Amino acid sequence: MPGCSTPGIVLLVTNKAPAATPEETFTRVAIVNRGEAAVRLIRAVGELNLEYGSDIRTIALHTEAERRAMFVLEADEAVVIGGDENPYLDHAELERALRESRADAAWVGWGFVAEDPAFAECCA
Repeated sequence: MPGCSTPGIVLLVTNKAPAATPEETFTRVAIVNRGEAAVRLIRAVGELNLEYGSDIRTIALHTEAERRAMFVLEADEAVVIGGDENPYLDHAELERALRESRADAAWVGWGFVAEDPAFAECCA
């Protein structure tokens, strides 16, 4: 998407074991999804932290209406996304939220954002 630039964000698309060295891994993952999918990721990151002694933080991106949703409450941190339309489809709003979250990785799960190559370009 022209004008969209959130460089350095790793777009998570697979489940892999932690990297061999701390320099190769991420420490803050923004969750660009909601509901059960987000809860599953948050719990998986918690298990990964326990098993490998990691300290990966989860940041839920959410709308104001979702502020009390389970995925927001279970995440380590949360950033509100907004806008007139669906903010999950608004690249500029997602970029703003990713910058605010200070995430070095983004997990999109599946759905519209995951299927949008322009979003991946924002993170490249």
